[in-house]
Amino acid sequence: MRLAQKTSVAVKLLALLSSHKNNKYTAEEIADRLKVSRSLVAQVVMELRRNHYVTTKTGKHGGISMLKDPQSISLTEIIQIFEADFALTRCLKHDHDADCIFPNGCPMKEIFTNALDKFFDVLSKATIDDLLDADFTP
Repeated sequence: MRLAQKTSVAVKLLALLSSHKNNKYTAEEIADRLKVSRSLVAQVVMELRRNHYVTTKTGKHGGISMLKDPQSISLTEIIQIFEADFALTRCLKHDHDADCIFPNGCPMKEIFTNALDKFFDVLSKATIDDLLDADFTP
């Protein structure tokens, strides 16, 4: 399992903004700090703004800043915004039940579903603020 680059950038971007609460950053500054393209940052910011995590302001005193308290943002929330499909296997998708080779139900389905539930349970307890407690230095 691997998170998409946008997910990783979103989490790091929120941590960066949260670590400097009174500052606003431009997309260019964030891209430089995170060592990613400005285009990728713009895409991530657009999605975070649409979901009310950040605000943007244009002009001389503009920039990107946090809207929500980092203590209230779980990692699960961010992952679910940026990850379109988290099924570990094709059989976890509801539209593939008919393809299953196990006539009495797939034993893997329950195992993988439990694993995903535990994965998201752990991440739902971790917040953006928790990342800052780990000596975060972007």
